[in-house]
Amino acid sequence: MASILKVDDLRGNTSAGDITITGEGTATMRLSHGLVKHWCSLIGFGTISIEDSFNASSATDNGTGYYKVTYTNNMSSTYGFQLSGHQHSAGIGGIGFPRSGTTTDADDGRDALATSSNTVQHQNSDGAYRDQEISLTSVTGDLA
Repeated sequence: MASILKVDDLRGNTSAGDITITGEGTATMRLSHGLVKHWCSLIGFGTISIEDSFNASSATDNGTGYYKVTYTNNMSSTYGFQLSGHQHSAGIGGIGFPRSGTTTDADDGRDALATSSNTVQHQNSDGAYRDQEISLTSVTGDLA
């Protein structure tokens, strides 16, 4: 018989944020490590706007295909960052890569991630930077 657990608050016994779960097989992990800490759906044409989000306070248009989303709550110094973009009207695929926010020129995309925001550029397969109809970001890792 299955059990149902209904709670309004989960806290670790030793430390509030230290809750260990068992995943596949015998592997264990901290519950907080498996949670998304930020996500954002950004409309990138015309006047940019946040369509929907979690832990995103504002968005800035830094140039063609170049956006910055500021976190409501900062991340720690190391975290995982995922990005995708969609530009249906152009009919060409593209890539996006994280930027440090200090420059708009192309490079290898290995800029350091900022703890207070994510800044990205979208480049299409033709090599041009282009605004995206939708730019989607998500972050996993530890909050500061």
